[in-house]
Amino acid sequence: MITKELAEGCLREGNSYQLHEYVAIEDDAAELLSQLADWLRLDGLKCLSNTAADSLGKHAGNLMLCSLEHLSDDAAESLSKHEGDLDLGGLDSLSDAAAKSLSKHTGHLSLNGLKRLSETAAESLGKHEGRLSLDGIEVASDTVVEKLRHNRGDLSLRGLTELSEAVAKILVGIAGEGGSVYLDALEHLSAAVAEVLSNHRGNLSLGGLKTLSDSAAASLSRHRQSLSLDGLTDLTESVAKSLGEIVGQSYLEDYAELCKPEPFDDAVRELTIDELYKLTVRVDELSLNGLKSLSDEAAENLSKYKGFLSLNSVDTLSESARSSFSRMQRGASLNEYIKTIKSLTDSDADVAFAAMLARGRLQNEILEFDSLRELSSGAAKELALFDGWLHLNGLSVISDEVAEHLSCFGIGLDEPEELRLEGVRESSDYAFLLLSTRPNTFLSDSLRANKQDCSEENLTIAKRYLLYPMWNSEVSAMTELTERDASDLARSRLSLSLLGLVDLSDSVAEILSNHIGTLFLSSSCKMSDQARTFLSKHEGPVVKGR
Repeated sequence: MITKELAEGCLREGNSYQLHEYVAIEDDAAELLSQLADWLRLDGLKCLSNTAADSLGKHAGNLMLCSLEHLSDDAAESLSKHEGDLDLGGLDSLSDAAAKSLSKHTGHLSLNGLKRLSETAAESLGKHEGRLSLDGIEVASDTVVEKLRHNRGDLSLRGLTELSEAVAKILVGIAGEGGSVYLDALEHLSAAVAEVLSNHRGNLSLGGLKTLSDSAAASLSRHRQSLSLDGLTDLTESVAKSLGEIVGQSYLEDYAELCKPEPFDDAVRELTIDELYKLTVRVDELSLNGLKSLSDEAAENLSKYKGFLSLNSVDTLSESARSSFSRMQRGASLNEYIKTIKSLTDSDADVAFAAMLARGRLQNEILEFDSLRELSSGAAKELALFDGWLHLNGLSVISDEVAEHLSCFGIGLDEPEELRLEGVRESSDYAFLLLSTRPNTFLSDSLRANKQDCSEENLTIAKRYLLYPMWNSEVSAMTELTERDASDLARSRLSLSLLGLVDLSDSVAEILSNHIGTLFLSSSCKMSDQARTFLSKHEGPVVKGR
């Protein structure tokens, strides 16, 4: 029994992890626990009083009640007011009244214990506006699915083992415009059903398929959103060719294309709201995480995919396959393979491959180079552009040039991403100070112990270098710029905001022309024709701010 005393202890600690084994809860304890932020894990509860449900309905965060065996209509009404994800996966039945109440819940609603659903309950749940999980349903009639089709969030039906063409046609219009549909229990997909599903305007997950016919693959190639086929363990050349031809969303212009620096007069301009939107357009994904190997021809075909490609179980790639993937517009995730890479040199092939990996930007993505012993300056420069966690614990020595690039990794974010270099045992004082003053960087205790007496001069240089990302208010507020400051700023590989500058001298403009990245200047900044000529040679967009 979760008592008031236990709940008070959880409030002091700020979490509920130790409560998952308790099967009952006191009403007073539920009232206290409703004050916890974020996750509230009550996984073991078998029953819940109406009073306790009323308290938990006021909790703001994710609520796990996945072992509840019964839910009264009054309790369902209370829980419908809960703000956050709600897991009721232990229920094997649900009254029509309870379904009507829960349809008002706006977060992810999980009812994975239900084996069947009445038409009335389905009609109510079809009005739910968040993600709806009904993974326990193995067979669904056309009528029930038709009732669910008005659901305005993602729909998970991971229990369905068969899918008729009629039900598929209904599902295509389900989950609103652009919602995701999860059908990961399907083990076979006919060409006719694949043709229907290809018209779905949201993400589609078919992770249970072990094989895919040429005709089904050809149909799915017309799907225009993210597609998950993680169950495939083998890929024929024809299937790979079809999957590589998936169009996905019509991608908008790349940033570099949007802000071409030549000629200069066209490059220094204001960005409209529409243009800014183009820079943040979402990336679709083709997920094939069940594959462990790929032929060169399959790699070449898949590399033509215009979205983000996920191949996280592939552990070997030929040079030809690496070359193919390096040309991908949106990058690829190759988690198992990159763990085997021992070196990334300054060769064109290695730098291009590093650049491709850095383009692979999905939320919470991690690049773990467990075996990497050698990292060149060119490859480090590309990896520093990765938007995720970067683990380089295999490196034992780090050069000044590599340290400079890595010190810029993620600095443009409010909180820089995690950088791990816990294997490094040798570096210069300058390299150490660059990295040790970067937030969220993990270095070995032995390296820190060896560098306790770094010179003050090097510390000053390192700190100056780390002040240069565009978000830094001190830099952006500068109204004048000396040649020395310009020389330091030009070393930054990130965007520079110099919107405070009133005048730009010829000598400073010449120095800034060596900067690589995006340079932001005020529309009122005065400069000579000679200064404009210097900036026309800048390797990156020069954008005029408002």
